[in-house]
Amino acid sequence: MNLNFRKVFTCLLLIASLHFFADTKDSLVQVLKSKKDTARISVLIKICDLSTKDSTFLSNPYLGEIEKIAYSSPNKKYEGDYHYLVGQHWLSNRNFDKALAEYKLSLSKYKLAESYSDQCKAFRAMGQVFGMQNKMTEALSYFKQASAISKSQKLTRDHALNQYMTARTFYFMGEHKKAMDPFNESFECYRSLNDSDKMASIYNQIGSCYRTSTDFASALTSYQHAQKIYEKLKNKKEYAGCEVNTGTVYYEMGNKDKALNYFLSAEKLLEEIDYKLYLGNVRFNIASIYLERDNFEKALPKLLGAKQTFLELKDLRFYSDVLANLVYVHAQRNEYPLAEKSLIEALEIKERMEDQNGLIMCYQHAGSLYLKMKNFSKSIAFYEKALALAKTVEDRGAVINTFKNLADVFNDAGNYKQSVEFYQKYISAKDSVFQKESADKVAELETRYNTEKKENQIAILNKDKEVNEKQLKVKSLQQNMLLIGLGLLLVVAFLIYNRYRIKQQSNIKLQSAFNEIEANRDEIASQKKEIVDSIQYAKRIQQAILPPKQNIYTVFNDSFVLYNPKDVVSGDFYAFFQKDNLVTIAVADCTGHGVPGAFMSMIGMEQLTRIITERGISQPDIVLNELNKGVRYALKQDQDNSETRDGMDIALCTFDLHKNSLQYSGAMRPLWIVRNKELIEIKANKFAIGGIDTADKKLFTNNSIQLQKNDCLFMFTDGYADQFGGANGKKFMLKNFSKKLIEVSDLPMKDIEPQLFSAFNTWKGNNDQVDDILVIGIRI
Repeated sequence: MNLNFRKVFTCLLLIASLHFFADTKDSLVQVLKSKKDTARISVLIKICDLSTKDSTFLSNPYLGEIEKIAYSSPNKKYEGDYHYLVGQHWLSNRNFDKALAEYKLSLSKYKLAESYSDQCKAFRAMGQVFGMQNKMTEALSYFKQASAISKSQKLTRDHALNQYMTARTFYFMGEHKKAMDPFNESFECYRSLNDSDKMASIYNQIGSCYRTSTDFASALTSYQHAQKIYEKLKNKKEYAGCEVNTGTVYYEMGNKDKALNYFLSAEKLLEEIDYKLYLGNVRFNIASIYLERDNFEKALPKLLGAKQTFLELKDLRFYSDVLANLVYVHAQRNEYPLAEKSLIEALEIKERMEDQNGLIMCYQHAGSLYLKMKNFSKSIAFYEKALALAKTVEDRGAVINTFKNLADVFNDAGNYKQSVEFYQKYISAKDSVFQKESADKVAELETRYNTEKKENQIAILNKDKEVNEKQLKVKSLQQNMLLIGLGLLLVVAFLIYNRYRIKQQSNIKLQSAFNEIEANRDEIASQKKEIVDSIQYAKRIQQAILPPKQNIYTVFNDSFVLYNPKDVVSGDFYAFFQKDNLVTIAVADCTGHGVPGAFMSMIGMEQLTRIITERGISQPDIVLNELNKGVRYALKQDQDNSETRDGMDIALCTFDLHKNSLQYSGAMRPLWIVRNKELIEIKANKFAIGGIDTADKKLFTNNSIQLQKNDCLFMFTDGYADQFGGANGKKFMLKNFSKKLIEVSDLPMKDIEPQLFSAFNTWKGNNDQVDDILVIGIRI
């Protein structure tokens, strides 16, 4: 069975030319009647811009008047507006070359008029031309040029849209990590503009980036943020879209029950508002889950509902996908006429659309249908079509499945020879390298056996000929030669039989060895998958425990968190706690990295949460003293026979937001303050948390600091400075790290983070990353 699962991601589809006008077209036309001369052009431009979104509204009569007024006006901006609107006309007709030429003309006019917002608009439009042609690299270059202008000219709304378009392009290119920074920058712009709707849309986009990177915990958090905003805005359509997104995450995590609950909830909301596009997709997803469970009674009405929805939307691709799945459902319910009707219609659409993957799916469902109807010739014909097309488009999975299907059909049809041949192809395709070696050995044995058999047969014929010749020459020896010939025949027969028996035993041993190797291979692969899945799940748990970076960014607007684990899970972690005006931030480096370090990080986070949140302690030195006791107790280091030396280095600050001051205490990890291009180091105590030292030797020092405006605070683990690289393969060192921080301290924190990450990668070069990296920067 080859079922589709449709992923629906809600997003704000902002095109490069998007503007928002409160005026309606009718009211603008009324206003136009009262205007004279050049005063008319602003209204005319609004009408034409709105008309690009409404094919029923004719813009051409107004374009002529706009051109006449624009070229008679000394303001070059109007000439730019005219060419921009002509470009919009050509773009709506998908004449990309003419649209691009007009947008370039508009840009040149906007530059003469020094209209920077309009220049951004023209660059976005040119990027859109290439985006619609799926030329994402070219589109990206135009969006970046627009962003450079909006940033330099401090055009907040333009910059929000430019960064959004940049991020969306990265997303469509599959560069999900690169999309995060422009998404976040766009988000901050919209937040400064109090534009909740756009903020929610970006939360959705960020959630999609996390989902495609299998960071499911972060994806769920982002979708929940978006959903809360849509709930306040009473936007049921996008709220339902968030339900679909959340269900999709749970589906990909393997929690089909929870995914189904979210899809059903979304379906109910979408039925209330009758939003067909989302409704058709969510019904398709619900049906897919029911089909996976062979619950055809529940799957059928959902598929029929999706079919009707896509038919009303005239979306033939999705409509034909539903038809293909209906073939399978009707076949399983023995409703063969209905299955054939759906098949014929699906095939006609897929062939017309040249949808190769869709055709493979239809052919496979057709093969399954006719197999169930015992029409073996038709079943074989459709499976062979699927196989030929799958080989053409190099769909390896479809090829393997079709081999298995053909083996099953020939087996049911009683053609066991063909069945074995296709089953062997199925096995061979599943593991071509392993099976090739085994097939070569079998072929070698068969060749050897056939050669020996032919040689024996020739020997027999020669002996018979010799006997006949002797019988003609010496009749008296006939009886004796006959006996000799019979004796030779018996010997040869015995040799043949013996060779055959040896071959059979060899084949049995070979098959046994093959089965054992296959079982061991499958067991090793299963164990490896379990280990990898466990570590990936541990990563999701660890990321779920870490506080969202957004919590830090919300309190400290100018800040960053650079977190780059060496392995899947990390021994570095950061913590964030807030109670009223007191905010506590910690940066910790646990013993080891990878899985051992991750275990220690969870112990550290749990202990800090208990001390700060449950016990209400906020003074840093007391927190570290209690953390030391808690870690030693958790690892049984307070017992006399303990040999456990594990522990952690940590820097911990508690900010008083009202007094603009902080208290700091550290175990091996200092606090750096860059003030007026000078670095001030607040040193840590020279002993770590945990270990086998006696507890009374570890009393941590508290440091009180009065902060000044524009102070840059940096807390970090040792992974950055300890990285080997450069021309001589040496460590980066704290000295170079401090120089780098002083060098970039004038930049906004969101720009310092990529600068640090880029410098780190340049230094590392082709060397392996030696340790986890964690740096937090805050500007006061």
